[in-house]
Amino acid sequence: MGQIWNKKELDTVKVCPLCGATDNRFLTKRGDNLPIHECTNCGFAFLYKRPSQQALASYYDGDYFQNSDTYQDYFNYAQAIIDLRYCPRLHRLRRFLSDFRGKRVLDLGCAAGGTLALLKTMGAKGMGIEISKAACKIAREHYDLDVICSPLENVTLNRESFDVIFMFDVLEHLEKPSEALNWLHDVLSPNGLLSLTVPNFDLFFKKGKNWAGVQSYWEHLGYFRSNVLYKKLSSMGMEIIETHTYGEEPCSENHIRETKRRKITRRLREKLPVFNKFLRIARKLKFRYLGPPPLDIRYDGTGMDLFVLVQKTYPDQL
Repeated sequence: MGQIWNKKELDTVKVCPLCGATDNRFLTKRGDNLPIHECTNCGFAFLYKRPSQQALASYYDGDYFQNSDTYQDYFNYAQAIIDLRYCPRLHRLRRFLSDFRGKRVLDLGCAAGGTLALLKTMGAKGMGIEISKAACKIAREHYDLDVICSPLENVTLNRESFDVIFMFDVLEHLEKPSEALNWLHDVLSPNGLLSLTVPNFDLFFKKGKNWAGVQSYWEHLGYFRSNVLYKKLSSMGMEIIETHTYGEEPCSENHIRETKRRKITRRLREKLPVFNKFLRIARKLKFRYLGPPPLDIRYDGTGMDLFVLVQKTYPDQL
């Protein structure tokens, strides 16, 4: 059963949030019974009836960051990145950018700052933006990071002030994705790199309502098909360097098994504090002798998430 929204807190979206066109068509209803429409001009899919800012704020302020499977254990995940000196986000870039010394990096949706903390040890000058107060507190107090605790639309930064920008699992949450991408283009330096991920909406057209992306994630407001995202980025003067899909759907056997394992590990951490120390030692030994796990890269488009790496090819002309 999907999230139950108060009908009085739903707004109607008649204009495409990506291109501004007014013509759209009904596509499907999500598990929470909210309609998804598709823009007939650019192909972007969005919630035609979506929760208001107040409703979303209440949703995020609840158990979202503390108790969901996705956002559990901020500190433990960040600490694992530091312990192992390994981060899958950075590993995906190694063929295109291996030396971060002196690079100005922005991590949008930085959580507890594990990636930024590792980049700091690599000589990068990092800054984060995060809306979770709990995650910001960890990033600031434990890792001494420069993190702005605010929604993106309330942040002002200097033009062309970053060489690399990360935006993982954020764009689909935003009411105005076009404005967000324009903002990123503005603060990205010429020839700078933008690395982002969104749910792979291409899978909906293969699986229909069975696709996990419309049966969960009730806070998502937009849905990108790969060609729609590529076209938008290209129109802004972004050259696509790398793109692939990755990850299991939440309903897959592998994902369910991994979720169960994480829940068991979490309970052990809570009941036996010494277990956390043992886990860190075991994780380090495993990494030392077996090396990093292989990246889940799927060029056939079957992964749950879409990864895109683009380069700003000319100065801001928007």
